[in-house]
Amino acid sequence: MVFFIFEQTRRVRTCLLFLFLLLLCPFLRASGQNRVRFDDIKAGMKDTRLEEEAIEVANAKAIGYHWHETYTRAVIVSSGWELAFDKNGAMNGRTIHVELYAKMDNGKCGIIDFRFKQKLLTEGPKDIFSDLLVYDSNGDEYYVDCELN
Repeated sequence: MVFFIFEQTRRVRTCLLFLFLLLLCPFLRASGQNRVRFDDIKAGMKDTRLEEEAIEVANAKAIGYHWHETYTRAVIVSSGWELAFDKNGAMNGRTIHVELYAKMDNGKCGIIDFRFKQKLLTEGPKDIFSDLLVYDSNGDEYYVDCELN
């Protein structure tokens, strides 16, 4: 009899805890858990022209791939350019990491890590790279609370 009462009490507590968590779920959005603000991202280097070009390239890629987001702000997080090599070890360009702030069509906002590349034009004592910034890859998207800018 004592075991039966204990077992019933445990089931009731488990059920109440489950109901409590179920009611709390709408308030535990991913953006609510991630209190990162885009303005808090530390820039590795500052180049306004390069940041604007990264936004343009990312928005063109978003249109081409039917991503439902628009990139509005960028911060270069690399401290400098990183040399890029092909599978045979030959240098073929340089890359840079940029964090982009996105506004989604569904009203959410996010931060996405992108890597952009400039191709190597000539190799020598002074390497010459293309001025054209091209999309190389992107990482995960993190939802954040939308900011005014």
